[in-house]
Amino acid sequence: MDDQEADESISTDAPSSELLDDCEEQFAQLERLQDEIILCETDLSEGPQEQMLKLCSELEMIAACCEAKRSNLMETHERVLMDTKNKIQKMKDYQDKLMETLGDVLEKHFPPPGQANASKRMKTPHDPYVTLDERFWPPYVEMLLRYSIAARHPENNKKIRLETF
Repeated sequence: MDDQEADESISTDAPSSELLDDCEEQFAQLERLQDEIILCETDLSEGPQEQMLKLCSELEMIAACCEAKRSNLMETHERVLMDTKNKIQKMKDYQDKLMETLGDVLEKHFPPPGQANASKRMKTPHDPYVTLDERFWPPYVEMLLRYSIAARHPENNKKIRLETF
């Protein structure tokens, strides 16, 4: 992940956090107003009735505000989700490209043993050695020898055989 992607990640988390804080604040205010309604006297005189209408108006305003914030939060969430999906797809594409490149490198520098080598072993099981020529990449041969996967012929350094393991 580069610096730009990290900045985008941080910038998408900040609005979500801010919206959640605002929603919590609005819900706390809603609870306070509900408590006030419950505590109001049930007297039918004009004073409490006007107070009840005012409280209802405030509650409707808070509910509308909460709904708008919720909608905004959902849009932000969807955008963050889409950004994340896009980043995952880019990483998958990059991995596929790397695997293809690795396959090309392995095919070029570490070719599989030829059919001739396998058929030689079947034709002459008493002589398991293969004569080294330009078909065998020298670093590949050295690696096989270094890790005791192959052994040189005791009399001819141009021949090797695979070890049993």
